[in-house]
Amino acid sequence: MLSSPSTSLNVVFDERSSHAKLEQVVKCSTMDDVVSKFLAKFSQAPHRVGTIEHQVWAGGTGPSIILMHELDGFSLPFIQLALRLSDNFKVHAPVFYGQVGANFSGLIGVGRAFFCMRKEFEVFRLGKTSPVASWIRHLAGEIQASDPERRRIGIIGMCMTGGIVLATISQESIAAGVAAQPSLPFKSPLASQKLLEDLGMDPKDVKSASNSSTPVLTLRYGKDKICPAERINFIMTHLPSAVFPSEQLQGRLERFDSHATLTDHYRQEKSHEVRSISDEVIKYVTHFLLEHLG
Repeated sequence: MLSSPSTSLNVVFDERSSHAKLEQVVKCSTMDDVVSKFLAKFSQAPHRVGTIEHQVWAGGTGPSIILMHELDGFSLPFIQLALRLSDNFKVHAPVFYGQVGANFSGLIGVGRAFFCMRKEFEVFRLGKTSPVASWIRHLAGEIQASDPERRRIGIIGMCMTGGIVLATISQESIAAGVAAQPSLPFKSPLASQKLLEDLGMDPKDVKSASNSSTPVLTLRYGKDKICPAERINFIMTHLPSAVFPSEQLQGRLERFDSHATLTDHYRQEKSHEVRSISDEVIKYVTHFLLEHLG
């Protein structure tokens, strides 16, 4: 006997509901496993400079690097990246807002992130260095000072923290930097050429970065809608120490309109192609930093 239409629809609904619940269970299980691994390998300590204080999670072995999170916070993809890099480096990862595993995504999440970062990051103003840059410089100096051999360190910034890297490369403690899709100040629909090219630094810091010989690897998807191409072009022409991926890797990056070059590999919603190219970027960054940190 055939089922009635209403019965069939209920079966489909139940199957989809069960599948959605299963996906949620898998996601929660994966997140718990990753966070557990992170907490087992990393330890936290506060770092205070003036009125700014943040927890810094440190773990891994090898040359030291500072790894700064993106707008969506100390998220699961960021934790997975930190764990991977900790196989080759001692990773120091500050929490600028939220908690380990918190994800500031979607309109509400982004709004919360903007509210949390408003005092320490210059989100929209041109020609201004974010106050948190001084905090990062101090952290870099402390990390180098605590090393028995006083080895210089590397630094990675992504999205809202990409430009912070540019503001630190003139420091003695920094041996190499990675500026992935530097996005501050954020562009608006009617953004001027000046805004699109702005590096999120005051003129003094722009000059210091321009005079620095510290290599800084700059990354961006070719069709990124958040990080302007004009900003990357400005870096290319005004920062002599800026370097870019190999021609082959850059050619692949040019094809995509995604944003998170280093964490897309861990974002399940991304296509296989995007996750694959992000994996290549991580390998390239690891090789770049090991080459310059020794």
